[in-house]
Amino acid sequence: MKTLRRQLTVTLLLTLLLAWIGVSAFQQYETMRAQTGVRDLWLRDAATQMLASLPVSLLGSVAPTERFAPPGAELVDGDRVRFHVWSLADRRLLMRSPESPEAPLSATLADGYADVTLDGAAWRVFSLTDASGRVQVQVAKPESEWRARSWYSVKRGLIIVSILFVLLAAVSCAVVCR
Repeated sequence: MKTLRRQLTVTLLLTLLLAWIGVSAFQQYETMRAQTGVRDLWLRDAATQMLASLPVSLLGSVAPTERFAPPGAELVDGDRVRFHVWSLADRRLLMRSPESPEAPLSATLADGYADVTLDGAAWRVFSLTDASGRVQVQVAKPESEWRARSWYSVKRGLIIVSILFVLLAAVSCAVVCR
C-alpha cells in the first residue's frame, strides 16, 4: 500500500528530476548558441585588427619565407590559429602563420565565414577584404577548440545545476518526512 509520504516524495523528486533535465538541456542549447556567436565575433575582430595593422607597403614585397624566431621558452602554436594575407590583384600570398598551407584558407577568397577542412580537421574561417579591395585577411580556428570550450561551459553548468538538484531533493525529502 502506498503511503502519502511515499507518493509525495516520489512526485516531488520526479518533478525536480524533470526540471533538472529541462534546465540542463536549455543550458546546453544556450551555451552552444552563445559560443557560436562568440566564435564568429572573435574571428571577425581578429581579421579586422590584423587588416588595420598591415602597412600598404606590404603589397610591394614578395611573400616572406624567413620568419623571426620566438625566444627559446616560447613556442609558436600554429595549430590553434592560422591566418593568411592575400594580394587580391595577383592572388599572391603576402603573409601567413606558421603551419598554414600555401593555398587559401578559404579557397573562394570571398568575404565572410566559411567552414573548411584543413589537414583532415574542421576549421571556421573568416575572410575580410580591405575597403579598396586590394588585400584580404583570412583567420581560422579549429572547430575542436570551440567545441572544447563549449563543453567546458556546459559541464560547469551541469555541476552547478546538479548540486542544486541534490540540495532541493534533500530538502524536499526532509520536509516530507517531517
